[in-house]
Amino acid sequence: MTVILFVVFSVIPSITDVLMNHFEYLDGLSTITRQGSLYGYTIVNFVLMYVIGSCIAIYENEISQIILWKVFLVLILDVGVITICGLYCAKEYSSFREGVQWAYCNPFIVMEAIGVFIIFHNLKIRNIFLINKLSDASYTVYLLHPFILKVFRNEYKFVLSLSPILMLISIIGILLITYLVCYLFHIPWSYYIRKSRLLKKIDYTFELNKSDFTGL
Repeated sequence: MTVILFVVFSVIPSITDVLMNHFEYLDGLSTITRQGSLYGYTIVNFVLMYVIGSCIAIYENEISQIILWKVFLVLILDVGVITICGLYCAKEYSSFREGVQWAYCNPFIVMEAIGVFIIFHNLKIRNIFLINKLSDASYTVYLLHPFILKVFRNEYKFVLSLSPILMLISIIGILLITYLVCYLFHIPWSYYIRKSRLLKKIDYTFELNKSDFTGL
């Protein structure tokens, strides 16, 4: 069932999005919306990822036995394919919508998410202070990264004109700068949240509700 859902709500919408770059009369062929997949920003994609996560939980014992270097190799190949294909299409076809390659419902993106989850699931990471601190800013990065990446939009063509090695270094640099800026925004935000009376009330209410189920 999960494979069928993956094909219907990930593979088919992505193929339809690509075809919509070249043909005008494909409205309604996508399995998500009439206008296409909307890059995965829909409840359909959320439910799909929830189902995939449930499937991973069911087969957790089998997943814990997967060899990590094989997952990492597949992940690198996945990123390479989607990057090369995206750059080629953007260069050769003026009508190509760049959002297709990084859409959340793109099967390559979904596979990358699964691969990254498996890697961190199988790693035996101790309670390292630095990792915990950096991971705190994940939600801030999720909220702010579109605005920060817009600043680099004018630099994309320059980056694409570089050699593969310099292009990779530039992309990594942009990612690091994006995360650093988001983390700087996260510091005062996290301080405010921890001091917020509203959050303390929520925690207190949660503890009261949780105590109601202790006898069940």
